Amino acid sequence: MSKFGLPEKPDLTPRQEAFARLVAQGHSLSDAYRGTYSSRGKASTVNVSASQLAKTPKIHNRIEVLLKQQEMAMHRDAVAIRRHVFAGLMRESRNETARPSERISALIALGKIDVVSMFREVRSIEDRTERKPEEVEAELRSKLRELFRPETIEHNAKEVSPRRKSNGDAEGIE
Repeated sequence: MSKFGLPEKPDLTPRQEAFARLVAQGHSLSDAYRGTYSSRGKASTVNVSASQLAKTPKIHNRIEVLLKQQEMAMHRDAVAIRRHVFAGLMRESRNETARPSERISALIALGKIDVVSMFREVRSIEDRTERKPEEVEAELRSKLRELFRPETIEHNAKEVSPRRKSNGDAEGIE
């Protein structure tokens, strides 16, 4: 029995095992069937035969076991890569023969790792109260009126307009 409570390798024929492996690798049922059984029948016949074969309990269970094994292998690989990167960055950050900029880069990269999260920008919504659409519209209109008041427009224009020289020319324009 496998870790998943299914038989590790049920009594499958070599072709059934090949079919299960092709399906677990991502091939469609029909393509796996054609590849395993060298079928040249009509597409509808191949589709029905492939579907029936995949529904056979021992083949279905085998496909499930293979998929779970692939999932576990990917998880192990991801964890191994994460550990390798983390160890390399730690080693680099402690390397006294490295240039300071290289050590700082390693420390910054370490700080960005999910587990550490030192340099993660956190955004939050402060006011989560439910408001009626009319209230939101009134607030937006009020802010827009404030923004487009003549004195606000003049003030903003002064901030954006180029500075003038004593002769009236804009600075930076020749």
